[in-house]
Amino acid sequence: MKKLTLALMGSTLAVGLALAAGSAYAADLMAPPPAEAAVVTTSGGGYISVFGGYALATTLSGVSTQSTFNLSVPLGSGYIVGGAVGTHLGDNLRIEGELSYVSHSATGTIFASGNGAGTVTGNTGTAYLLGNLWADLNTGSGFTPYIGGGLGLAAIMPNMTIDSGGTYTTTAFAPAAQLGAGVKFSVGDNMSVDLGYRAKYVFNATIVGGGTPVASSITGASYLDQSVQIGLNFGF
Repeated sequence: MKKLTLALMGSTLAVGLALAAGSAYAADLMAPPPAEAAVVTTSGGGYISVFGGYALATTLSGVSTQSTFNLSVPLGSGYIVGGAVGTHLGDNLRIEGELSYVSHSATGTIFASGNGAGTVTGNTGTAYLLGNLWADLNTGSGFTPYIGGGLGLAAIMPNMTIDSGGTYTTTAFAPAAQLGAGVKFSVGDNMSVDLGYRAKYVFNATIVGGGTPVASSITGASYLDQSVQIGLNFGF
């Protein structure tokens, strides 16, 4: 009898252990998988950027409508400010729309076919509306070099006076193109600092002269707008 009792107790214990193990295994199967850690990325989606910087001195060149002389108008150094809205086309390409403004002082001698033709004072500003395409170099870190360019429209807004009394104050519109390069540094989630160089080229503008006596209009006007800038990019 005693042996039978021990046998029954052993059998009961074995069945209990088997049932407990089966319940634990079933619970493991029904439990949801562990959540993956969130990954924050700055390589996709849209972004906005704001920037400003230093515009290098340049020269506006064209042809006088009164004498057909080649004219050169010196433009001093100034500044650039602007912003852009863009989106990523993939891991390494971005497309964006840029609106920027560059201002230059205008102080110096206007040259007509190499000879001094008067002193100009004042300033000129240029507003740019550009569509840009940038190629990013993925370094696998927060350091991202890029290169690219764009095409668009320039609105030239001169406010210049010649010592003879002639003026240039009429806004002119012309095609514009841009090449640029730079590097972005990640400084937080979806935020980066952008250090860049831009070369904007305005070509084939007609700048109308005015004042008394009337200044010669300038046709085929062109100039290279170079700048170094710093900006902030915000991803969304």
